[in-house]
Amino acid sequence: SYFDGVGGWSGMGRRIAPMIAPNDSFVARFTPPRAGTFMYHVHSEDGDELSSGPYAPLLVLEPGQRFDPQTDRVFIIGTAGPAAGRGDMDAPAFINGKATPDTVALVVGTTYRLRVIDISANDAHTLSLRGPAGPATWRVLARDGRDLPADQTTPGLARENTAAGVTRDFEFTPATVGDYTLTATTIAKGTLTSLVTTMPIRVRAP
Repeated sequence: SYFDGVGGWSGMGRRIAPMIAPNDSFVARFTPPRAGTFMYHVHSEDGDELSSGPYAPLLVLEPGQRFDPQTDRVFIIGTAGPAAGRGDMDAPAFINGKATPDTVALVVGTTYRLRVIDISANDAHTLSLRGPAGPATWRVLARDGRDLPADQTTPGLARENTAAGVTRDFEFTPATVGDYTLTATTIAKGTLTSLVTTMPIRVRAP
């Protein structure tokens, strides 16, 4: 793909993506093939550019659909971020650009679409959502930018494994008021580690 982001390699024939000089830019024009949750990011096999460079969500909506920031929530798991400099590969992940994420405010009884993007350099993570009474439940709506068939969207335990380049969309309706947590725990060699990032979620009454 010409827009894959590897200067001097992406593309084919005489149409090869150029290297981007400092203070220069590169324009990518394309037609999304479908609606869904996607991402863009710098491309480096070493991982250091990804952990210190730009990455962000790329949300594609159906014609006529509108993005509602009140109920459409985006969570990006990354290895450090643009404001943090180069990331420490042995440190907990960042969520939405921070090692200690800001508290998210939700309203009890409201249905939310949680768009989770894992754009860490090379890691995998276990994502868990817990409420005042223990593990919460959610419904998986989409994987990697594609809606799932109805028989794969039944409610289940709010726990999912992700890895670099993975996106997941969940439907979540908090049933009780109180303090919740969304955690991203790093997986190394197939085992959960002690590297945990916690995003506080406060659910209030309407």
